[in-house]
Amino acid sequence: MKNRNKVCAAAGIFMFLAAQALSALELTKADFPGNTADSPEAPSQSSGSAVPKAAGPQSGKTAKADITFSNALAVKNIAFKKNAVVMPVTEYKDRTYTDIKLLTKNLYLKIQACFAKGECVSKTAAAAPVIKVEELKPLKSKTRIANAEVSFDGELKVTFGVIKSGSGDLWVAYPSNLEVKDAAFKRAIAKAVKEAYAEASGKPGKSSALGGRPLK
Repeated sequence: MKNRNKVCAAAGIFMFLAAQALSALELTKADFPGNTADSPEAPSQSSGSAVPKAAGPQSGKTAKADITFSNALAVKNIAFKKNAVVMPVTEYKDRTYTDIKLLTKNLYLKIQACFAKGECVSKTAAAAPVIKVEELKPLKSKTRIANAEVSFDGELKVTFGVIKSGSGDLWVAYPSNLEVKDAAFKRAIAKAVKEAYAEASGKPGKSSALGGRPLK
């Protein structure tokens, strides 16, 4: 087992429990334009309140929602327009970055169903997603020295930034529309990204023990 773990680490893969696909989708926050105050509601586990249901957004309206995947990853501001799912992007200066992507039709259809029904029906407990660093792209910046393309259960891909401080510490920067509340899972992401960077650069360097933090 020890040898197997070493092989996985060398390949830039860090297993955080086992899971086959992102599941247990939960609609934790929703903005469905056109719904009335007396519309049916779906409970929100994270806030303890309720989010609009009303069988999804009214026709022709653009809806937005935050969806949590496998009780681990929360993607904010996912849009639903003309029956299509639109993932959020990051706007920085005069550029637009697509840093959260869906990799499978299966996950796309799950999210589409959440919007259409106004709730996510799959709320069963799930193992934390498998983390895999798919690609490490060096950058010319002296601060954001690389981008790490990380997949979760092979269904969702997120671009994280590898940030180098003046003291040489490495931090993992998150897209503004991604949130990971679980500290252990956040450390697992940071570990996978930093190990992949160390392997790609051939220089382990100094890594912060605090895990990832959002880039402001």
